Amino acid sequence: MTRTFARTGLTLLSLTLSQCARQCERAPSDSSARSPDARVAPLLADPARCRAEIASGSLAVPAGSGPLDALHLTCAGPRLTAWVVRSHSLSRMSRELTSARPWSLASVEATAVTSLDIVRPDAVGGPLVWRAPTAAIEGLDRDEWWVLQHDPADPTGRPRRGSLALPNDIVARGSLAVVDQREGMLRVLGSYADREHMLGVTTLLEVALGRGEHARSPEHLQVLLDGELRAFAADAKVLVTVRATPTQQTELRVARIEGDTARVLSTQTVPSQQVLVVGRGGDVAGSGTSESAFVFAGFDRGGPGCLSLGQGLCVRPGPVQLLRVRGDQARVVTVASSGLPDALALDRATGRWAVLYAAPVDGQSVAQRLAWVNPEDRVETHTLHADAMPPTDRPTLVSCDDGVWFGGEVSVESPSEEGDAEAVRRESAVMAVPLSCLAQ
Repeated sequence: MTRTFARTGLTLLSLTLSQCARQCERAPSDSSARSPDARVAPLLADPARCRAEIASGSLAVPAGSGPLDALHLTCAGPRLTAWVVRSHSLSRMSRELTSARPWSLASVEATAVTSLDIVRPDAVGGPLVWRAPTAAIEGLDRDEWWVLQHDPADPTGRPRRGSLALPNDIVARGSLAVVDQREGMLRVLGSYADREHMLGVTTLLEVALGRGEHARSPEHLQVLLDGELRAFAADAKVLVTVRATPTQQTELRVARIEGDTARVLSTQTVPSQQVLVVGRGGDVAGSGTSESAFVFAGFDRGGPGCLSLGQGLCVRPGPVQLLRVRGDQARVVTVASSGLPDALALDRATGRWAVLYAAPVDGQSVAQRLAWVNPEDRVETHTLHADAMPPTDRPTLVSCDDGVWFGGEVSVESPSEEGDAEAVRRESAVMAVPLSCLAQ
């Protein structure tokens, strides 16, 4: 028996493959689906809380209708926040971390939003940046970046907005990420290519915050790094770019933002034509040291033994790897021999990194796996207790004060709008629970 997860956790893969949609079959968490190196998680430390969370405190319905287009969980202090893109609307919901607290009603923050790439893990009120859909409108064939940020001191509660229009001969590529704020300006990382050569480079631009979305064009585009932006760790200002090599491999470059420039820390060559990188990197500080981490996996399309993900997409994934950056040094830890990464978060209490990924099962489907990587690079792999939750799409992780939380898109029943008391329809919703409720 298998469960269907549409687009589960591989939205990043879809973006990597030019917005290709993904569907896949995920195996249940019974013994027949476990990989040889996976072990069953211990019993729950607090089953009463987990039961209450799953029963009454974990579900939230965002604005809009239809499936979700993007989901990001953030955590700051005692509050958990969900940023959701659905039917061209960006909405925000939040709740207290106290056991089984209900979510707030969805607040629509912006419209004409079709995607949201990298959101820093503590962004309760922003800042956010996304690519405007205006490039597809006739007569407006230029890319724009839109930004939004809430000011906690503003009694109106209205967010400040801004936008930046790229030159006409430029095509936006890769992901977008906010670096920091300086005197009413948000500094944004993004990638672009000229329409003739289509070779991606990454730049750092300023976007003014105000009350409107009046687009302005930058005076010049400074090349920060070769390659397209794929991931960013906000606190340490460490970014990851990728670019193809003439030898059909991929170069993964790690750099740190220093002022208005970037200093390359590490270059990794991945023996695959493409690389999937989880966009939100992690940061940890303590004991006089700091560390940033990213999770990635190379993959190739097609070929013998490829894993079918639906809609004509078949890939051969390589190892799932954790890239750890401390100071100017970087090292790579192999998390799994094969798979596609979903999410990354830090357990602040133990200093372990939680890596969520999809692992091939029997060459026909994929199953959700969780790996803990401790400070000494020891890896422990677990199968999630998927039977405790409904099938989950877009799985994600976030680090909170009380541990790592797991979230995703689920399908729930709601009354039919046609007035038939017995008729029901399926509705997409957001579910979030402590990760300890699923694995330990």
